[in-house]
Amino acid sequence: MKARKMFFMDCHLAGRMYHDADEVWDELKVGTQLQLVLDTENRYDPKAVAVLYNKPGEDEPYLLGYIPRGRNSEIACFLESGWTNVFSCRFAALHPMHTLKIRCISQSMSTATPKPNKAEKLSAELADGR
Repeated sequence: MKARKMFFMDCHLAGRMYHDADEVWDELKVGTQLQLVLDTENRYDPKAVAVLYNKPGEDEPYLLGYIPRGRNSEIACFLESGWTNVFSCRFAALHPMHTLKIRCISQSMSTATPKPNKAEKLSAELADGR
């Protein structure tokens, strides 16, 4: 069954100037696939959602910035619950002044699968006696 995709939001990329965007700027294009990850260690925002770029051929992703505070709570809730593949994120626009606009698309929950969060993994390991 093909995933039904729905527009969720467009937003700018917050904090770009403090992270790795300049290192990979020439590789970023409209439509470039990005990864959304909950940043539980962020001291400025407990619901921080990091935007990462996985450069082909490299193991470590580049932290480009964040979904803006105040726009991230719904995405953070899904990520925190293990639903990491509910949202697809791509660049919608790249401007000459190094401003980035990203687009988040959600897929229907019937085609998404949750990934166990840390608490569920630990619980399963304890139940297995590991």
